[in-house]
Amino acid sequence: MIRYYIATSYNQNNLCKPGDALVRYEIIPSNPLLDESNMYRVRHLFDYGAPLFVMNKNDLIEFVPAKELEFSPA
Repeated sequence: MIRYYIATSYNQNNLCKPGDALVRYEIIPSNPLLDESNMYRVRHLFDYGAPLFVMNKNDLIEFVPAKELEFSPA
């Protein structure tokens, strides 16, 4: 299932601003030496070829649409 999020903070590295819709790809595995347990690898919604970037889970609000917004490969 595809997970959708709304950004709540500005991210200068990828020009993500509050209100942007994002799609989560995977949770970055936690590393005890780094505080990465709350980081998600995401991209902008409908920007299929875009590179993934990292956002803190606390800077995202998950929303559940009535139907899938993007094609989900089987």
